[in-house]
Amino acid sequence: MKLMLSNWTGKTLNVAGWNRWTEEDNLQMTELPSGLKYADVRVGTGDNPKPGTKVTIDYVMMTTGARYGNKIDSTKDREAPYSFVLGDASIIQGLSEAVSTMREGGIRRIVIPQSLGFTDGSKQPVPPNFAEFQRFRNIYLNPNRVYQPDLVMDVKLFTFSK
Repeated sequence: MKLMLSNWTGKTLNVAGWNRWTEEDNLQMTELPSGLKYADVRVGTGDNPKPGTKVTIDYVMMTTGARYGNKIDSTKDREAPYSFVLGDASIIQGLSEAVSTMREGGIRRIVIPQSLGFTDGSKQPVPPNFAEFQRFRNIYLNPNRVYQPDLVMDVKLFTFSK
């Protein structure tokens, strides 16, 4: 399955076969010591946001845990950007870590391992409508699931402020 990279760049990237993105899509994935992987599709301008600043992003959330890759949620589709305070413990750690090194206008694909993702039921963001939430819950909040798949997000950083 191929998905347009959130319609921000016109670049098509594979969702299924996510571990082959580097070869197939010419993305240079960088892996941090925490296990977070990211590739900048477009680097923004200006400074990086600091902990405690409010950031506003668009994201497309996908999973590696479905047979052919699966979009779970998209603020872009809802035309409702997501805002949060960088460093807030209620936000999945991988998203905060990835956004903290972005610049305004930047677009980044991130692969968040389970240890930096939905480690408990209180983490945000979660899909707001019922169908997507049920799919999300079955994948990430299911105690009977043998393993938690990686979370894939395409993120565009709009703004940040103190």
